[in-house]
Amino acid sequence: MSGLNEILLRDLRVLDSNSYLIEVATNQLVDIVSHGRAVLHVVLEGVVTIALVGGDQTLTLHAGETATCFYGDHHRLNPGGDMAPVTLSLGDGDTDSIEQIAIHADGAPRRRGARMLSTVFSFAHVSPAAYSIRAGLSLWRMGRDGGNGSNSALAFDPDQITEDCGGPGARAAIASFSTLMLIRSIRNMHRSLWNDREMPVWAPNARRIASALLAIHAQPEREWTVATLAREVGLSRSCFASAFAAEVGMTPMAYLTQIRMRRAAQLLQSERFAIAEVSRRVGYRIPSSFTRAFTSYHGVPPSHFAQEDDTGVPTRQ
Repeated sequence: MSGLNEILLRDLRVLDSNSYLIEVATNQLVDIVSHGRAVLHVVLEGVVTIALVGGDQTLTLHAGETATCFYGDHHRLNPGGDMAPVTLSLGDGDTDSIEQIAIHADGAPRRRGARMLSTVFSFAHVSPAAYSIRAGLSLWRMGRDGGNGSNSALAFDPDQITEDCGGPGARAAIASFSTLMLIRSIRNMHRSLWNDREMPVWAPNARRIASALLAIHAQPEREWTVATLAREVGLSRSCFASAFAAEVGMTPMAYLTQIRMRRAAQLLQSERFAIAEVSRRVGYRIPSSFTRAFTSYHGVPPSHFAQEDDTGVPTRQ
C-alpha cells in the first residue's frame, strides 16, 4: 500500500513549466484550457474569481493569493463577467520567455481587474491512482487569511515577481517560484483535508515505476530495454512490464518511443540540429531507423517537420 502523500509528493517531479503574465478586467469572462495539465494562478494585483466549468465552487482571489487546479480541469476566470468570453489555451508552444497577455474584447466597458501569474506544469509522472481517486480537491485556494498559517500562501512581493518575469533567467526564476507555490499548495491541501494522515492507495510499485520514468526522461538516448529498465528499479522483467502498463497505461517501449519522438521534435524545431545529430541524441544509431520511427509517430518525416512557415507552424508536406 502506498500513501497518497507518497504518490502526490515524494514522486512529484516537475519536468517543465510555461508561465504567463495575464491582465484581465473584472468583468471579462475567460475560459482557461490547459489540456489536462496542472495550473497555478498567483494574483499579483487586483481581484479575480475562478470557477470550474460545470461545478458549483467559485473562489475569489485577492493580491497575494493563489488557486491550484491540479487535475487541469476546464475552469473560468470571472464567470459572472458581462464581456464576450475569451478562450485562453495555456501550455501550447515552447518559449524561453514569460509570455505577457492582456485580454481585450469588444463589448461592455472594461473595469480594472487583476494582474496574475499563471503557470502550467508538466510532471514526470503522477500515478493514475491519484487522478482516478481524485482524493484531492479539483480547485484549491491558498489565501492570506490562513490563521495559523496552515492554509496561507507564501508571502511574496508582487512587484518583484513582475520584475522577475523579464530579463535573463526569467523563465528559470519564475519556474522555481511557481513550483515552490505549487508544492506548498499540495502539502497544505493534504494537511487540511487529512491532518497529514496517510491515505492508503493500492499502488505497490508506484515509486519504482516513477524511478523508471525519471530514468527515461533523464537519458532517452540510452539503449533501454524492458530488461535494463527492470534491473534499474529492482524488479523482474515480467513484474516490471506488468506494473508499468498498469501505472502508465502503455508499455515501457511505447513510452520510451513517445519521449524520444517528443524530444526529437523539440530539437528539430528549436535547436536546429541536423537530422543525424537528432537521431543520435534520442537513441538511434542509424538515421534511417530514426526517420521511420519519427514518421510513424508524427505523420511526417523529420525533414518536413523541421521546415516551418512564417507563422511558426511545422509544414506538413
